[in-house]
Amino acid sequence: MGYPRSSLNPVRARAPDSEDPVGAVQIGAKVPPTGAERWLSVNFRRIVGFLFLALLVWLVLTQPDTAAAILRNIAAILKTAATNVTSFFTQLLA
Repeated sequence: MGYPRSSLNPVRARAPDSEDPVGAVQIGAKVPPTGAERWLSVNFRRIVGFLFLALLVWLVLTQPDTAAAILRNIAAILKTAATNVTSFFTQLLA
């Protein structure tokens, strides 16, 4: 009877030619995803990106005024954020 395995802190051994036998095991090391997990992750990102692009094209084609207004609002938000960050550092260094 042994201790149950935990998936939270995987144990991974280093190369066998390590000079430090105590440091030959890494606890909590990130284990690279398996082929199926990586494939699903990459495809999920591609699918979400494709859906976002399709939504953007559909919005521009069906409601160009609304799409332009959305982009103007996003640009205004980014401009305000940049102005505020600049003002913060100016006041911080003054």
